[in-house]
Formats: sequence, structure tokens, C-alpha cells
Amino acid sequence: MKNKGRFLVIIGLTILIILTIFLKRKTETSPIKKVEEKTAQITEKPLSETLSVTTEKETLFKSPQEKTEKDYLAIVNNFKITKEYLEKILQLLPEQYKEIYKNDKLSFLEELIVRELLYQEAERMGIASQIIEKDIEKKKDLAIQGLLNELGKDLEVSDKEAEEFYQSHKDEISGNFSEIKEKIKEYLKEEKRKEKIDRFIEELKNKGKIIRNEEWIKQQERLKPKNPLEKALKSKKPTVVDFGAGYCMPCKMMLPILEELKKEYKDKANIIILEISEYRDLAYKYKIKVIPTQIFFDKNGNEYWRHEGFLPKEEIIKKLKELGCE
Repeated sequence: MKNKGRFLVIIGLTILIILTIFLKRKTETSPIKKVEEKTAQITEKPLSETLSVTTEKETLFKSPQEKTEKDYLAIVNNFKITKEYLEKILQLLPEQYKEIYKNDKLSFLEELIVRELLYQEAERMGIASQIIEKDIEKKKDLAIQGLLNELGKDLEVSDKEAEEFYQSHKDEISGNFSEIKEKIKEYLKEEKRKEKIDRFIEELKNKGKIIRNEEWIKQQERLKPKNPLEKALKSKKPTVVDFGAGYCMPCKMMLPILEELKKEYKDKANIIILEISEYRDLAYKYKIKVIPTQIFFDKNGNEYWRHEGFLPKEEIIKKLKELGCE
């Protein structure tokens, strides 16, 4: 099966994008054809399933102060993230991302936690002390960028690795190996950098002392939409799920096709359309890198095939037939 900013640093436990609030990373160029024109980059990612949850130990008898509402949302190694702080950073985001997170503050909190862990590590390594910046939030982002740059040093991709990648993706790549070798090496080097950063963040989470306001988290979880995919995968029918976004042109082009298929395969298959900003946890779980992405599941709920970018109706029907839908 083929598996194909200025904004807040987003946790990267897969090879998804890691960004900072004020610093844009360079646009990635995948050697796989058709991706650039038919997909959009994902600028947010799900977190709740992957975080190392360190909860506060509750005692039987609480002090009067503890009986009142907690004045924090999370504490990261003695740094307190309050509601006021979360709102302050939220207001620093560009309007597009502000709109996304205003209704998903739980995910935003988790991203703030990771951002703080990275900044504290940049302080420990002496990177932050070298930055002259009065605005503490800008200083944090500059320090984090410096830390991420350090982690990306000394990464190499051999000709052998590039050729192996080429051979396994031949039918997806335009051009012969000699023409595209350097582009493949650049792509694989970026993948290695992301994987290294992913592991590094996981280590910071495991080492750090993170206390969360569980009452606030429960309140936020009640506001989240239900997972429509869970029921579909237990229905004993093939399922197609499309991850997209309202701002993505290829995603908009997919909508009428998917709506037609919903009607045509009403009793034969599940056709699910997900707005990625509302289902970042699922996007993380299924390692969604670009949008739109379509994932096909068999009647037992196992992933059968996936595709990135615009997918014509006839191609979707072809795959549904392979899954037993006539």
C-alpha cells in the first residue's frame, strides 16, 4: 500500500510539520509528482492522543485555596500557563489560525506546553541567552528556531538511500534518478530532521514535569465533536474518509464528488468528509501530511489504500470495487 508562520510550534511525533508562531519554515518540495498542485500543506496537527499526561495528585482533604477554581491550565516545569496567557498567545496568531483554535483551545494548550518545553531546553543549552530581544514571546520563538536548527545539523542522506527511495516510488515520481537525485536527498534529509525533532520532543515530555488542569480539560473535551469514523469502521462496510479544509481549493473540488458518492453508495459504503481543523486528533492518528487526503478502509476497518491530493470520481469508484462494492 502506498503511503503517500509565523505560528505556534506544533508537536511533531510523526513527520508532520513543526512551526513556530513568528517564524515560517521553508516550504517543503516533495519529489512525488502531483502533490504540489493538488494538495495544501497542513498547518496544524492533533495532539491529545500522543501527549504524556502527568496529572496532579489529589489529596483527600483539600485546602481552601485548592477548593477554588485553579488559576492555571497547565504547569510546565514551574512555568504556569493561565487562561489569560493562552488568550494572549492566541491573539498573536494570524486570523486564519486564530479562527481554527478559538473553538479548540484544548489542542492549543497542548501546543503551548510543547512550545514551553522547547524554550526551556533552549535556555538550558544557552541558546536563549544569546538572543537580544525585549519581547519575551518573540525571544521564545527565536530561541526555539535556534534549537530546531541545531537539531537539524549533521544529517546526511546517502546516494544509496536516495536510490532506494526512487526505486520504491518510481511510478509516483517524474524524471529519472540522475535528474531528481538531489531533490530526493533534500526531501529525505527533511524527513530525518522531522523524525529527530519528534524523538527530541518526546524525550522532553517524558523528562518534564507537566501538570494539567483536568477539570478544564474535561470541559473542553465535552465541546469536541464526536468521532464519526469510529462507528463507520465497525459497520462491516468499506469506508472512505476524506480529510480536507474549507480554505483548500482541491478540497472544495472534492466535495461535490464525495456528496454524489454518499448517495450512490448509501447502503454499500461509508463516505465521510472531515474538516481537518475539527478533527486534528484523527489527522495525527492517520499521519495526514497534506490535504486533501483520502483513506480507504476495508469492511473490517483495516486501512487498504490512501491518496494525497485531488482524486477523480472514477478512481474512487475503482477502489470501492476492489473493496467489494459493485
